[in-house]
Amino acid sequence: MLVEFVLVSILVVVIALGVIQLALALHVRNMAISAASEGA
Repeated sequence: MLVEFVLVSILVVVIALGVIQLALALHVRNMAISAASEGA
């Protein structure tokens, strides 16, 4: 039981971190695009 819990927990944490990284990358990209269009 404990082994399965640990494996699932690791998987959930990895997925959550991946989603956060993706959201952060998209946010930075959108900020760069909007800043470039405002500056132009």
